[in-house]
Amino acid sequence: MQTEGIKGDMVTMVEVASACEYLGAIDLAKWTHAYIGKDKINCDMRLGTALVDMFARCGDPQSAIKVFDNMARRDVSAWTAAIGAMAMQGNGERALELFDNMHKQGVKPDEVVFVAVLTACSHVGLSEQGRNIFTSMQSVRGISPHIVHYSCMVDLLGRAGDLEEAVDLVKSMPMEPNDVIWSTLLAACRTHKNVEIAAYAAEQVSKLTTQRTGIHVLLSNIYASAWKWADVAKVRLQLKEEGIQKVPGCSSVEVNRVIHEFTFGGDTDTHTEKSHIALMVQEINSRHRDAGHIPDLDNVLLDVDEEEKEYLLS
Repeated sequence: MQTEGIKGDMVTMVEVASACEYLGAIDLAKWTHAYIGKDKINCDMRLGTALVDMFARCGDPQSAIKVFDNMARRDVSAWTAAIGAMAMQGNGERALELFDNMHKQGVKPDEVVFVAVLTACSHVGLSEQGRNIFTSMQSVRGISPHIVHYSCMVDLLGRAGDLEEAVDLVKSMPMEPNDVIWSTLLAACRTHKNVEIAAYAAEQVSKLTTQRTGIHVLLSNIYASAWKWADVAKVRLQLKEEGIQKVPGCSSVEVNRVIHEFTFGGDTDTHTEKSHIALMVQEINSRHRDAGHIPDLDNVLLDVDEEEKEYLLS
């Protein structure tokens, strides 16, 4: 398009910003923003909101807020994008400040903005504020919570460790809870090592989805963290009987344009750089010990002694 001398307009740049957002390409995002300024393309509410979303999704919330602050007019979508940017940054206080300013400027909130602000409260542990906002949705704003709002609240309560309250909330829902709700509760049970609620949540998830591998693995890990090895064995036997296999986690690193892949629990003995890898691991472990690092052995969910756990964590 540029090669043929055709200049982009607002509509074009909205699509370009959306593409950058999808790719998470921060360099292209900055180029897009600069191009709009250089060519003096009018930045209306739609384009401004797209740029806020673009920078937020590309991991640059500060640029997102700068764009938002420079917008001449802002609708609820723009406010939602800005609040979402602060939620991604983990700045819950700023997100709540934006939410309050939106009210003061007479912008009527919709269902989507409540998702953004509840997410912000959840991510930074503002549980009391989140409760108040959730309650005010219907009592003050007349907006009936949807299942996504309940999901946000289960996440918020779960992160805060209020698991019993989260279960009560799920049971009080006017609609049937989905697998996302129960999976969110199950994940919180792992954090707070609540075996009883974890088993209940896992049972509910299993009724709602055929994709049970992750659920069984998570439940097994919860049992392991509570040292309930007999229950771990039962879950793993169930996985085996149902023919379910866990896909091992893997990571890759590019060195000198060569990609090296490592699988969790895999063997590095066949790697061409195995000796260098072993030496570097030893060096890293030595520096950690010298710095006073004490490994969290609870992260090793295997029935082995502490010395073996320390080795596995390396």
